Amino acid sequence: MKLRILHADDDILFSGIVSRILRQSGFEVFHAGDGEQAWLLFNEMRFDFCLLDVVMPGLDGIQLGKRIRAKDRGVPICFLSGEDGHWLEMQLTGCLSGTEFFCKTFNIRKLSDVLLHYFITPPIMNQNDSYRQI
Repeated sequence: MKLRILHADDDILFSGIVSRILRQSGFEVFHAGDGEQAWLLFNEMRFDFCLLDVVMPGLDGIQLGKRIRAKDRGVPICFLSGEDGHWLEMQLTGCLSGTEFFCKTFNIRKLSDVLLHYFITPPIMNQNDSYRQI
């Protein structure tokens, strides 16, 4: 059974490239163009990993991440942002521990390394876990 990834991003070109690469790597990818659509998908099926754009119209990635975390504390979440890391750090501190984030100029190999980390050596999460910038 393929691992399922929920990919929420309103940038059609960027998300198309990332989704295609993930599919070619053997993952089953479900794309949502906004946070509300992603939330509906998340409630319809089980996902092994969530890849969320931070800035989307309507329900943004951080709000979506909070909803996902409230429903399923175990699903890994990785945020994507065109913003700088300091801005994202301020938004994530204290609200979404155990998350990863990438600036949108990331190397796809780094995303692959994060996925391998979660699915080969699952992390042990506790209250002191925090985000990790890749």
